[in-house]
Amino acid sequence: MNNKPPIQASNLSLRNKDATLVERQGPEPLRQYLQAATSDNTRKAYRSAIRQFEKWGGRLPSDRDTVVRYLLARAESLNPRTLDLHLTAISQWHHYQGLIDPGSDPLVRKTMEGVRRTHGQPKRKAKALRLEHVAQIVNHLRQLPTTKKKLRDIALVLTGFFGAFRRSELVAIRYGDLVWEPEGLLIRLSSSKTDQQASGLVRALPFGAPDCCPATAMKNWIELGGINEGPVFRPINRWDKIQPKALNPSAINELLKTLGNACQFDFVPELSSHSFRRGLSTSAARERVDFELIKKQGGWKSDATVWEYIEEGQQLSNNATHILMEKMAVLIDTVRFYERRGLIEQPPKPELGYRHYPDETVNRIRFIKRAQELGFTLEEIANLLSLNDRPCAQVQELAEYKLSAVMEKIADLKRLESALKALLTQCQSNNDDSHCPIIDSLQP
Repeated sequence: MNNKPPIQASNLSLRNKDATLVERQGPEPLRQYLQAATSDNTRKAYRSAIRQFEKWGGRLPSDRDTVVRYLLARAESLNPRTLDLHLTAISQWHHYQGLIDPGSDPLVRKTMEGVRRTHGQPKRKAKALRLEHVAQIVNHLRQLPTTKKKLRDIALVLTGFFGAFRRSELVAIRYGDLVWEPEGLLIRLSSSKTDQQASGLVRALPFGAPDCCPATAMKNWIELGGINEGPVFRPINRWDKIQPKALNPSAINELLKTLGNACQFDFVPELSSHSFRRGLSTSAARERVDFELIKKQGGWKSDATVWEYIEEGQQLSNNATHILMEKMAVLIDTVRFYERRGLIEQPPKPELGYRHYPDETVNRIRFIKRAQELGFTLEEIANLLSLNDRPCAQVQELAEYKLSAVMEKIADLKRLESALKALLTQCQSNNDDSHCPIIDSLQP
């Protein structure tokens, strides 16, 4: 272990030639801007990672061998993605201190790659809420006695789902962010996970059927709650009293699990606030909503992320096996039909296993299908099959008979064509709207 005294992770110092100049200008503005450069969630995650590293026995600054020993010690107990986060936090600390980063050492990187390959696991994803799930949740809430909490929860669920909001975005919505238009509600987000520089995002919620309309639910909530400033979604105590502060982000997950249990969903442990975003995108994909509309509603920056959701939503409906299964079903029905008509023989079925059709039967089925395409009836095909071992003259005689029948049909169709052309000519030159030549010709 490294026996150097630990340096607190929260202490930042500049180790370059401009440090004295910055210190003369005052450390407070610098600290504020440095703090604003990283999101609170990322900062908390890094601090937690550094604390775990130090609890194990690591010290900052660290070196290659210590970091490698840490990876080896925690490889079996931590998810590789968690270890990646710890390694990133250690690297960031060294970068900001102006020190050599042990995380960039080839031995550390190779060790981490081996951990990923050995202990890697599929990423656990939140359960995507489907339309029927959201409908069941809202119906459950509407059956409860009318309270402020009931209206808040309905507004929160519908807004979270149809707006594809993250939990941090939901609790950050303020009264001043709501813009009401004749067509619906616009919610302006000053910043979000994908808009750290506060360029501004807008989620549009058009008016719809009252029972499932998020804009209507939002209007009902803020009117009954008397909300005209500050955060929109707030805690409500057991006496149905609204608190002035914003709802805690973790309360979104707790609410979803409570509602999931009330609706007796069998996937409650998989529910989280991300179920809103994944639910909206996958549900829209199943309904064949346009890619750009899905991307816009969720505010996604990455096309790859949106396509991942679309593929997940359509993985059963837009599936290559559908056509193949339909084709197979037709083939199975066709084979059984041919067996009943005596065109092919049914092989015996063994006690264990399936019937095996020999190549001769497969070739006979192909012959039947080809003959049908040429216009032969099943009765005529049966005759052809019976003539298989007879002189060619008899087969030629049947083919000539079929050709004669086809020529007669062609002659009949030509006569019908001439008659229809004559009737159309009469109709086009008819000036008397009281009767139609085509109708008159059909009268007995």
